[in-house]
Formats: sequence, structure tokens, C-alpha cells
Amino acid sequence: QELVELVTAENINLNGKEITTDKKTTSELEVSITNGQSIPTNEDERNILGKSIATVIRNNLKDPNEFATYKVLFVTKIESGGVTKRNWVGKVYNATEL
Repeated sequence: QELVELVTAENINLNGKEITTDKKTTSELEVSITNGQSIPTNEDERNILGKSIATVIRNNLKDPNEFATYKVLFVTKIESGGVTKRNWVGKVYNATEL
């Protein structure tokens, strides 16, 4: 419910993953907001919204410490003549800043 109050979208998808870099593994939850309504075009405002979305999701997990980072992507999806075009902008937030 809290998430719906922040953003209305065609689809909201959550995808947890582990990323290994230099033999160090971190966990990330990717949040894709597809065709969201009233998404700010201003980067600062969009980052504030993204942080709010990540915070709501983190606070509603069974284990809020499960993921080290949260990647929030605002996806624009256009389908035309059997071709799907996707563009996205987003930001990664550390769990410690949420």
C-alpha cells in the first residue's frame, strides 16, 4: 500500500541478486518501475523518489538487512509493431542510507 501511494506504474518488479566483484559478494535488490506515472524529469527529484521507494521496500521486507544495496530503475517501455523499446534511468542506494 505504501508503495502504491508513492508511485503508480504499469508494473513494479523486484529482483534480488548477488553480485561478485574481486571475490567479494554483495546482495542487491533491483526495483523496476515500468511506465510509472508522474515520474519527475528532474534528476534530484527522481533520486528523492527512488530513495523513498527503496526505503519503503526495505522496511517491508521480513529481513530488512538482507540486501546491501537497492537499485531503483524507472523504465519507459514502448511497444510498436512487434518491437519493444526500453529506456531506463536509475540509481543505487546503500542500505545504510535508507
